[in-house]
Amino acid sequence: MTGHTMHFSTIIVLALILVLSMPAVVIAQDTPPVTGERYLVVLNPPKNNVPELTDNDITAVGGRVEYKVSGRVDVTLPADAVAALRKQGRVKYIQKASLGPPPVPAASILRLKPSAASLHPTTEATPPTWRSGTYLYDTSGNIYAIGIAGDTGSPVQHRYAYDEVSRLNVTIRSLCHRLPRPSTTTPTGT
Repeated sequence: MTGHTMHFSTIIVLALILVLSMPAVVIAQDTPPVTGERYLVVLNPPKNNVPELTDNDITAVGGRVEYKVSGRVDVTLPADAVAALRKQGRVKYIQKASLGPPPVPAASILRLKPSAASLHPTTEATPPTWRSGTYLYDTSGNIYAIGIAGDTGSPVQHRYAYDEVSRLNVTIRSLCHRLPRPSTTTPTGT
């Protein structure tokens, strides 16, 4: 093949590609652009007497389907079409999509400046204080008193007595100021 023939073949191939792509361009130009907001349409599960939401349902109200996944459809809709689409049986709810940068707040909000005090956390209440008092144990390891007078600021004391096999048999709540130490003898006197 000569250089002239190769050059001519390349031109023919490029022209063929151009001609074949023309119908797609013409079709794309025939559909008017949809103006509106992006919405996420969440669908109810399919039911027997409820018709499916089709692309035609969305285009009939002036919208365009951007993409679909199971149970959800991303659409562009004019504002007045949202109410009409909500009436479809399969539509569970429609949520406005937030795409792009967040909206800029109004200038009046931008002028507000926090005070120096608001930037430092402060406690508005004191934390609760709870003290059970001192626990006193007998020689067997049983608790015989909780909360000695003056220990917690309260004169309330709790006293406990046990039988010879360390079973609790007496509890006393008193307002005593002093608590004697238990004897180390057993009930049998040993």
